[in-house]
Amino acid sequence: MDTTELKKNKNILIGVFFLLVIIISATAFFSLKYLDTPAVRLVLQNKNLLLFLCSILLILLFAALLAFIHQKKSVGELNKFINSEVMEKALLSHYQIITKYANDIIFLMDQKGVIVEVNQQALRTYGYTRKEIVNQNVVLVFAPKSIRGMSKIVKAFESREGVIFEAVHRKKNGEEFPVEISARLIEISGESFIQNSIRDISEKKKIVEELEFSQTLLQKVFDSLEEAIFLINPIERKIENVNHAAIKTFGYEKEELLERGSEILFGDSSRFESFIKQSFSIYTKQDFYETELTMQRKNGEVIPVYFYGKALIDAKKKFSLIIGVVRDISLLKKTEQTLIDAKNKAEEMNRLKSNFLSNMSHELRTPLISILGFAEILTESSEDTFIQDSSRNILQGGKRLLETLNLILQFSIIEAEQVALSIKLIDVVSSVKSLCEKHKLFAEQKELKLFFENYVDECFAETDKDMFEEILSQLLNNALKFTEEGTVRIVLNKDESDTGKYFTVEIADTGIGISPENRSVIFDEFRQASEGITRGYEGLGLGLTIVKKYTSLLKGTVNLKSEIGKGTSFLLRFPLTETGQSELSLPPVEKKKPFSLTEFFEKTKSEINMPLVLLVEDDPSTSDVITIFLRKVCRLEYANRSDKALQKATEKKYDAILMDINLGKGPGGKEAMELIKYNTMNSETPVIAVTAYALDNEKQTLLAAGFADYISKPFNKLEIIEVLTSHLQSKL
Repeated sequence: MDTTELKKNKNILIGVFFLLVIIISATAFFSLKYLDTPAVRLVLQNKNLLLFLCSILLILLFAALLAFIHQKKSVGELNKFINSEVMEKALLSHYQIITKYANDIIFLMDQKGVIVEVNQQALRTYGYTRKEIVNQNVVLVFAPKSIRGMSKIVKAFESREGVIFEAVHRKKNGEEFPVEISARLIEISGESFIQNSIRDISEKKKIVEELEFSQTLLQKVFDSLEEAIFLINPIERKIENVNHAAIKTFGYEKEELLERGSEILFGDSSRFESFIKQSFSIYTKQDFYETELTMQRKNGEVIPVYFYGKALIDAKKKFSLIIGVVRDISLLKKTEQTLIDAKNKAEEMNRLKSNFLSNMSHELRTPLISILGFAEILTESSEDTFIQDSSRNILQGGKRLLETLNLILQFSIIEAEQVALSIKLIDVVSSVKSLCEKHKLFAEQKELKLFFENYVDECFAETDKDMFEEILSQLLNNALKFTEEGTVRIVLNKDESDTGKYFTVEIADTGIGISPENRSVIFDEFRQASEGITRGYEGLGLGLTIVKKYTSLLKGTVNLKSEIGKGTSFLLRFPLTETGQSELSLPPVEKKKPFSLTEFFEKTKSEINMPLVLLVEDDPSTSDVITIFLRKVCRLEYANRSDKALQKATEKKYDAILMDINLGKGPGGKEAMELIKYNTMNSETPVIAVTAYALDNEKQTLLAAGFADYISKPFNKLEIIEVLTSHLQSKL
């Protein structure tokens, strides 16, 4: 009960007491006159005495009432005091239990900074006993450099609000460590105290320092990279961070790029928006994005860049940022364009070279047919020895010119890397024998002996027959050309090694030989052992170059042995196809009866029996030569343009057609052949291509187009007669 309530009860009791006394006294007084007893009569006779006795009684009752009320008040106050002490002790005990087992350090200090209470964690951490730390000023645990932190605790008293701050504390042994302090004001038994919850943040500081070091290191690495790097926030459509290379590359300040980068780098925000949408669509399928685009420098220059972007995923595995590596590829693009221009120029030069060589072939071969053709005609028809000798000289010079032209064409094809291999199974023995026969006349003219020494029963190889024979032909020509007396030998043999089985062809002569200093250059183009204006032998110096390159294409090797004055030996080595002829599936060879011109002429003695042939040729001199060559073979009709040829083929059936490929203006020979085949009565008539274009693949191209045969200008009388009559025999 509080004081106000006690006073209220006291007043009520006093009032009730006096009311009872008055009622009892009045009742007694009025009752006495009805009682007739000696005592009553005595009392009535002594009223004053009665009043006195009542007063005394009333005073005694009142004193007893006051004593009762006082006793009641004292007992209430005592109970209140006892209850408050118990409650406070209970609360303090509860506080101590809570703080005792807390993981944090807890200090309870008064307003003077004196430590009133600590928990066990505090004693363990600082190394003090309870007696050593309680009743000491809290300065005891502060490191000297953190004493100012006390002012923050004072603020907790003044503001009566909690504060959190960091400081450095010191243990009993002098060791210092960082702490985080949470100070708040509490009241115990009506007194104010500060409770300090302290946490050792050594590990946290270490982690933070390591993180800060890593971030600093990362930033340094980030800024040291030579390529521009952007951190792009695609959600907010802005650039979050850039490195020094980005600033240097584009010329903007970092703040400009962070504030307006999406607009100023991309020219306008719409292009950046398009870029972001594209990157979003890419990221739905993969985690990186690369492209080429253009960006704008501060000076207004638009530069091409290569952009490589990668998604940065946040903790919720959501797409948050794009880290973009931007590489200025201006120089690369210029270099690339330079290379493209150079490539185009090289291709154009190569095309011009090919056209030049092709045109040169045509322009040289076309007049050569007149030169060689009329020289051959004069040699055969004239009885004047001077004219015959002159004609032979013209023939010899023309053939030399033709050989030179063929070498240049072969070399140009090799240099242009346009050599097309036609690999077939060939009989090496037959090929070598055939070449020996072709060169026998030249050997006999120089009074040299040409031998073929064969040390194999059979020899087959999968190779390009024309290329293989060209290699042997060039080496045989050289051997015969550089040998003035003695012999030239061709030796065919087999060779086995760890790498496989091979066949070898050795071409040895007893000629002038090659000096050691010249052996390293003779395979180079346009190089000879004898060079300059004092050279002793004719030639361009391309023969051995072609030999080496062709040999390499056929996966062979060529080796040289030579001694000055004693001769030279070239040893060729090629892979051998290991099979016998009985097991071999050779291409079927159609066995024909040997062609005889005499027999052909017997069948065509009269002009009526001669086959009818259409000659399509725009060069008059070539037409004249062909006419003279074929006057005893067939009847010729002429057309110098494709339209005239088509008209004639529409009107008449021919036994054969000789078609020049280059007919000047208008459609060429190939187009004329196709029109004749599909639009006239000569659809089955053999059309023979006659061309001065003699590139390596020309023959295959024309045969594939539908021509029955092919003959290259210039040709001699026998060559054109053999080609033409081979297609006329079946018509006689």
